[in-house]
Amino acid sequence: MTRGAFGFDQFKAEGRKALIAYYGPSLIDDETSDKCITVKAASGRLEADVIPCLEYRRYNGGAVIAYGMSFFTTSRAQVVNYPKLHKKRGEDKNSAERTAGKFKDLVRIFKNAREHVSDSFGDHASYFIECLLFNVPDDRFKGTYAQAFCAILVYLQQADLSNFRTQSGQEDLFGTSGTQWDSAKANAFIAGMVRLWNTS
Repeated sequence: MTRGAFGFDQFKAEGRKALIAYYGPSLIDDETSDKCITVKAASGRLEADVIPCLEYRRYNGGAVIAYGMSFFTTSRAQVVNYPKLHKKRGEDKNSAERTAGKFKDLVRIFKNAREHVSDSFGDHASYFIECLLFNVPDDRFKGTYAQAFCAILVYLQQADLSNFRTQSGQEDLFGTSGTQWDSAKANAFIAGMVRLWNTS
């Protein structure tokens, strides 16, 4: 098999050239982020991040078991994720049969509550919070929102986080890669949510 001559770097460069040709060089920023090309806001248009990426296939014994996307940062670190699987599994957990639509609502509640929590680990990404709650058993989402919030916190305080997976199910949630969360940060987030609950 011959390796193709048109690599990711060239693909990204061509994408950048196309964006500059359409929007103009003053509206294109590819230096602030190591992952995306930013199209700056202009009259009637919000700022947007563009990530040049490739289809990624995960194999097991020669058979494709998952489709995802992959790209490389400017420091040459490969990032792989599975946005379609993430979305599909989230919709399934949010279904009437499982959490009666409360999964997405509780994720939003936890994300909003995050703004009232201060700790030494700084911001907690929305993606990680959603994955964290995805691992909580469905029965913890029952009752009122206040009851569910409390039941979720009790579970997270007692759970073995090392067994948690991302919402796509393709990777451990905690680890050292760029697509994984630091367990110390997760524990700080949970402790912060508990403090917030106890003082509200």
